[in-house]
Amino acid sequence: EPKFEEMSSVSLRSRLRVDPDERVRKACYEGMNKVCDFVVANGFVELVQTRNKMAKRLGYTDYYDYKVTQAEGFGKEALFTI
Repeated sequence: EPKFEEMSSVSLRSRLRVDPDERVRKACYEGMNKVCDFVVANGFVELVQTRNKMAKRLGYTDYYDYKVTQAEGFGKEALFTI
């Protein structure tokens, strides 16, 4: 019988793709849905909006463009041409 395992959303997603046991994949899918419901209910959408607003004020397209530029030295437009 499967036992409960605490996992991050990344682990759930990975296990969902590769576990041979359909019951485990189903449990991972249900766990992912609970994570999504939790983050949406607890301000994630507002966080994304705030980060995008901040990045635009700094001259970037969005927060992703800002993070790519900070990490790689070039923006997301250049990244997507690679």
